[in-house]
Amino acid sequence: MNLSDQPVGILCLAFDKMHPAEALHEFEQLFIFSVSQMLKYFTPIQLQTSLNEPRLEKSPKIVLFGQLTPVLDEREQLKKIELRISLTDTERQETLLNVCYVFTDFTQPNATIDNFTPDWTAFKFMTRWLCCQLTSITHPEKVMVYWSQLEKQFIFTSLDELKQFREACLFPEDLEHQETLLSALIYQNPQFFLAQLELGQLQKRKKSYLSALQILKCAWETMRDVSPREKALCATEIGICFALLEEREKAYQWWKTAINEDSSLINPYFNLAHECESANNLVEAEHYFKQITEIAPEDRRAFQNLARLYSKMEAWEKAIEQYQQQLQFEPNDAWTYCNIANCYLQVDGIEAAKANFTKTLSLDPDSEAGRFANFVLSGLQAAEVDVQNDPASPAWKVSSR
Repeated sequence: MNLSDQPVGILCLAFDKMHPAEALHEFEQLFIFSVSQMLKYFTPIQLQTSLNEPRLEKSPKIVLFGQLTPVLDEREQLKKIELRISLTDTERQETLLNVCYVFTDFTQPNATIDNFTPDWTAFKFMTRWLCCQLTSITHPEKVMVYWSQLEKQFIFTSLDELKQFREACLFPEDLEHQETLLSALIYQNPQFFLAQLELGQLQKRKKSYLSALQILKCAWETMRDVSPREKALCATEIGICFALLEEREKAYQWWKTAINEDSSLINPYFNLAHECESANNLVEAEHYFKQITEIAPEDRRAFQNLARLYSKMEAWEKAIEQYQQQLQFEPNDAWTYCNIANCYLQVDGIEAAKANFTKTLSLDPDSEAGRFANFVLSGLQAAEVDVQNDPASPAWKVSSR
């Protein structure tokens, strides 16, 4: 099993309830945040974090858990912070990693549990060391490559920069506050590509597409030794901006660049497929949608789009096949049966159409799909009566086209 293909849950670090100090909680959150960002941008490990949510949407198969323990001396001054980290395969009930880090360096000469700041050099070292140990488990054959990348650059240049960036990420809906924080970070450090990425996406949400494009291109140019997936995401965003600015050829090129960086990322394929379809290049659109079904067979959207595309191309048998694929994801979806029935009508499959319309009606009679199915079934029944009375009736000719 390749652990990097599994979502990893970083659950909040637990610490003794006797020490509910805000400074300790901030240390906990900053350490988790820095580790998650370093893994995201410099290794293949994809993380789910619970920084902003009380719990993850679904339990991950691989869980990273920590126990944070402050140690005080006889004068109640902070002597050290012990951080025990375990990586567990929850399916196999197997511990993959169990280590203990010790923080002893603080900027204050007399640090206390209520007032301490970790030494930045020590903080960076511990973050890098944990990332390296995790990659030694997920990709032992490439651990030295990722260690070298982690050594070349650390995303953040100071603890204050880390704090400000995390604050910007915590308030994604407050666009003005977020924009102020990110702009200040970029002014202080023009090479801070994470802030550039966030600000570019913020400008895109504000529909300032030209500004977003310029910022995202700066981020692209400053991304060094970053994981292919994150570079592909950046290239995809640049392509979207070009498309929104009606420069479609440039959009195509950036989405193809994204695919070259990471061919497993499906968003650029979707973008290329939709743009090709809008340009009435249906064969090329089919090519990209089919690639998505191979890369991510669990994503039903590609099958939906292929079915719709084949209907547009009047390739009814292929459309039926794709709609039937959708039923593997939602076997009781009324609209899928309704669409299958419509396709059968186009190839004179009257009995198959009636069976699928009947299934639609049984699943959801009061929905739009159910009402439409009832309407068509009534028409087909009326046509059968007309045929019995007059085999050359117009009703039969219409219903059997």
